[in-house]
Formats: sequence, structure tokens, C-alpha cells
Amino acid sequence: MLIGFSFFCIHPILKAQTPEIQISLTGFNEDVIADPVLNSVPTSSTTNSVDLSTYVFYMDGYSNNGTAYTNGIPLSEQYLSSTNHTFQLAPYNANNDLRLEATQSGTLTFAAVNQRPYSVLYLAACAGDGDININYTINFSDASTESGSVFINDWFCSGCTPYGIKDLGRAQVASGTLGGTSFAIGEYPINVSVPNQAKQINSIDITVPAPQTEVANIFGITGIASTSALPVSVEYFNARSENNKVVLQWKTAQEFKNKQFIIERATAAQPSVFVAAGKVLSSSLPNGATYSFTDVSALRGTYLYRLSQQDVDGNIKILGIRSITVGNKNSWIVQDNGVNWQLISSEPLKFRLIDINGRLLRSYSGSGNVTIPKPSARGIYELQIQTGNEFFTQKLLK
Repeated sequence: MLIGFSFFCIHPILKAQTPEIQISLTGFNEDVIADPVLNSVPTSSTTNSVDLSTYVFYMDGYSNNGTAYTNGIPLSEQYLSSTNHTFQLAPYNANNDLRLEATQSGTLTFAAVNQRPYSVLYLAACAGDGDININYTINFSDASTESGSVFINDWFCSGCTPYGIKDLGRAQVASGTLGGTSFAIGEYPINVSVPNQAKQINSIDITVPAPQTEVANIFGITGIASTSALPVSVEYFNARSENNKVVLQWKTAQEFKNKQFIIERATAAQPSVFVAAGKVLSSSLPNGATYSFTDVSALRGTYLYRLSQQDVDGNIKILGIRSITVGNKNSWIVQDNGVNWQLISSEPLKFRLIDINGRLLRSYSGSGNVTIPKPSARGIYELQIQTGNEFFTQKLLK
């Protein structure tokens, strides 16, 4: 029985689009936006001020002594910036601001549905009592990070461009009286470095370094989805014949919006005609997982197995194709145990392990379980096996 593997160059099909995502966040520590409660003062619906204990923003409809103001933050908790980016703010009746003073820090964690790769993050932010510098650290799902700093303008900055939303009013915390209507929430881009644009972002840390005496306020984040991120990144895709069955195994390094894997089979006589063999649901683990599929319906002969991935939007991408010959029941199998291969045989055999350049790495003559240490270098290796008068080869991937 001959077991072989064919490797095809697969060109992934990516949509040329950069969707904008209003990211849902947790980690806000203060409420600095007064609700539209008739004749109430901000102390009844806020927990802190945008600046140093003096003023807060308010929603459209906020009133004081019977007057309802219309120059507040929109009731929808959403606005369109001067550069056409939409920001979704947190609810006004709960913590809606990451408010930080000197030496303070906080973390804004992305909702699970928004944890994905981005090329740019836009902060909806303003400072109180003067301009301020903040430091940030982006936390990726592979435990790596990327850091930088952002200069944020004071909220009395109606002429700043680009801006998020401007000409807002503010009210005194204690009295509720207006303190002007020329205040703004700015828009500040954070460009993710190209090597990190394929990584999933889980959260972002914000710190105000000393000795600044101003206040930083972060109200929301809008992200531009990265087009360099593949829905699924595959580390390996292997196939083997075992007791007249075909066993497929593959491992992903990362997954994003992955729904399932589709396995199809074609015969050597009609290599372009694939029929459905089965499906395997995604584990939904962003850092990838190991999968297997066993095809019990293959008869004696040579087959092509095609592995594809389908995302939650219905898009399908081919991940690889493997060729394998199914014959009589094997008298031996090879198992991948991580750091080595295990050759199990029910009868005496001889084997040789050679590298891609044909160099002999290991040989053996005997029977039973044989441990084959994996070479240090990654690559494709060939295992040549002889049992009686039959000669087999199997490709092994390190």
C-alpha cells in the first residue's frame, strides 16, 4: 500500500473591504454625563466630573429650573465624527467614562464579538483642565502587546480638527447651571503596526503619566477592521489511511468568525469532481485548536481530500488538498505524539527516515512500538517502510 501526500498552493480569497466597528467596552469607571431628568442637578445622576470636580456633560433634554437644553450629547448615545466615523457611547445612566488623573491607569476590554484584528483604533476622548498626554498598551490574544502615546486636547477646544462632536454644553456638578456651550469630544487615531494587524485585539490599557495635573476622559472606541487578517490560519493538514479508513487531522493557529470546516472527497479518476464527505464545527477558540475527521466510506483506491473553511457570513475558503491511497488493512500506523512520532507495527519491518534532501536521518529493523524523535528543523520528512516484500512511504510534517 502506498501512502502519499500532495501539496497545493492555495490562494486565499479576501474581500477588499475595511468595515468600521463600534466597539462595545467594559472598564469605564465613572459617570460624567447627566441624564435628562427634569429640574435635577448633575449630582443626582453622575459620579464625577470631566474636569477637576467642577463640570460634566449632559444629554439632550437635560433641564435645570424648567429649561430643557438641546446642545447635549445625543439621546441615541451615538454620533458621527467630522471624518465620518460613528462612535457608540456607553449608557448615560451608568459608568460611561474611563476617567484618569496623574499616575492612574485603567483597562478597556473589548466585547467578545468585537475581539478581532484592527488596523486603526479611534478614541473618543477629551481632557479636563488642560491638554494631556496618555500612554496606551494594546493587548493581543497571543499575549503580545504594542504601546504608544496620544496627545489629547482639553474639552474647551471647539476649533480643534478633526473632532468627534463639538458645540456641547456643560453643567456645574453642584448647581446644574450651564458653563458654556463650546465644548467637544475629540477623535484620536491609534494606528496598529502592520505586523500586528493580523492579531486579535482583546483590550487596551490607558495610563496618565506623572507629573501631569489634568484629567483624561475616554468615552468610546471605533475600530477599522484589518483586511490582512485571515479568518483561519492553519499550522498543518495531514491525512493517513488507517484500517481501511481515512483519518484527516489539522491544527489552526488562529480563528476569526469561523463557523465550520467542510471536508470533500474526489477520486483519482475524476480529481476535479468533489463530493461532500462531512463537516466539523469550529471550536470558536481565537488562538486555534486541533481537529480530526474520519472518513469510513472510502473504498480501495486513491482519493483527494479537500479541506475548506466557512465563516459566519457564509464565505468559503479552501485551506488545502491531500492525496491518499486506501488499500488493505495496515499492519502498521504512525502516530504524532508532539515531540516524536510513534511507529506501531504488528509484524517485523524496516524503516528509514530521510529529509527533503534525501539525507538519511534514522533507520531501524524490528517490530513493535518504535519511537522516532522529530528532527529539530521544521519541514517535510519521508518515512520509508518495508514489511515483507511490500514497500511504503509516508510524508511526515514537523
